[in-house]
Amino acid sequence: MQIKDGTGSGDLAGVVDNRLLVSSRSEERLFYASRDDGQAYAWVTATSTTAANDTILLIKNTSKTKNLFIDHLGLTLASASVVTVHRPTTLVATPTGTAVTGVNLNGQSANVADASAKKDETTNSQGDVFLKIQAVAATPIERDLKGAVILGPDQSIGIDVVATQASFECNIVGWFEEA
Repeated sequence: MQIKDGTGSGDLAGVVDNRLLVSSRSEERLFYASRDDGQAYAWVTATSTTAANDTILLIKNTSKTKNLFIDHLGLTLASASVVTVHRPTTLVATPTGTAVTGVNLNGQSANVADASAKKDETTNSQGDVFLKIQAVAATPIERDLKGAVILGPDQSIGIDVVATQASFECNIVGWFEEA
């Protein structure tokens, strides 16, 4: 069964056998982006070291037509530090550092992330800070951002640490949708 949207656009909503409307809550968008479009990815750094005030992970949306929705952030640091999550104010034309490949969460999809990701990135300027975390040594930190952080074409997200780290691990999970 289908329901017309009532606006004359021709859009339809599905209804399953037990009369429930087929819908997508914001928490499920990552699932549908993975299952239906093969457009959900995880960027995971290998264990690394970094100097003070470095960007441990930067992801730049290189798509010209899609937004990148950041769903989840996770990290573990060897030493206590303030962690700053920001949107760099300067356009990073070509991020530097060690490449971090976006892994498609749908193992049946051959899609590749429209993003450039680097650990130990050094060319960005810290921009609009939207999250500060006081990290405790060797304690995993998880932040569910629920897709609220949206990177338009050519925008980036950076994760910076204040204290030198003998080791760190960082991961970001997100999905792409047409802008």
